[in-house]
Amino acid sequence: MEYPANHSFDERELLKQLLLCFVDAPQAQNLAEALLNQRGSLRYLCEMPLSRLREIEDLPPNAAFLLAHLPEILTAARLSAFAGKPLRPAKLACAYFAAQMSLLTREQSVFVPLDARYRPLGVHASSSDCVDSTAISPHTLLSAALRSGARAMLIGHNHPGGSAHFSWADVNATLEIIDVLAGAGIPLLDHILVANGEGISMRASGAFDDMIWLRQGVRVPPLEQWLS
Repeated sequence: MEYPANHSFDERELLKQLLLCFVDAPQAQNLAEALLNQRGSLRYLCEMPLSRLREIEDLPPNAAFLLAHLPEILTAARLSAFAGKPLRPAKLACAYFAAQMSLLTREQSVFVPLDARYRPLGVHASSSDCVDSTAISPHTLLSAALRSGARAMLIGHNHPGGSAHFSWADVNATLEIIDVLAGAGIPLLDHILVANGEGISMRASGAFDDMIWLRQGVRVPPLEQWLS
């Protein structure tokens, strides 16, 4: 069956199309119906651990594997647009962190060491058992920065609950990170919050005096350049 370019699949049709990679059309239709009736949503299926997906009767093992890893596949596809590109100005840093974390349903903190041209040297993540709490260890971040040879850093975390505001804990953690990185001469460029699929710059929010960012050295762009 052919679909127009602007065709939008609903969950049932999308799951059916995925299952068609592994079973025939009647079985794909019946299995998609049964899975969504039992589990409620495609998102719920994708959040299930692989071990549980493999226990579902009639679900092919390869389909179970694809469902379990679908969020990671989608995230990798979105991040591919940033390969080899500098994460500046702020709108690009925000877009990068949104691509990295907008599909997550649990709190995660991410720190990204950058080279001299502000390109990512890797991604380091730490998770929290809480839905909305920052979990960034300054000393873990410093260790990752030194191992990667970072010339600058970006950090970010998500609010799965949807709050688009930095908490006092977020601000205090950022100030502590700036202090810890300062001893190694590695500036923190920004702290990005991801909420409702969007990245939000702490520096742009004016959570604290911009001179605190600028005092880190010449590798920190002036605010107007960072936001342009």
